[in-house]
Amino acid sequence: MKFYVSTALRNAAQAGRLAEALESRESRGHELTNGWMRRAAEEGADIAGMAGIAAAEMDGVMEADAVMVVLPGERGTHAELGMALAAGKPVVL
Repeated sequence: MKFYVSTALRNAAQAGRLAEALESRESRGHELTNGWMRRAAEEGADIAGMAGIAAAEMDGVMEADAVMVVLPGERGTHAELGMALAAGKPVVL
């Protein structure tokens, strides 16, 4: 199964642990569609960079078979949740 993890940036470490657990062989090696939480500290905050990040995150949601949401989230989390629901994807909170 392909999956995407959505949460607030401040929860990046927690999201990374969830992704690692789902990708492990014990969990049948599910595939993460966007590893934003692994690059969170490296990403720039300029407008052009943010637009590219948003597009990549949207692609990650649309490519996923299911979306995992770690609460509390922020605005981006809610947008990703809305995209997943609009696309009819299963969402796990």
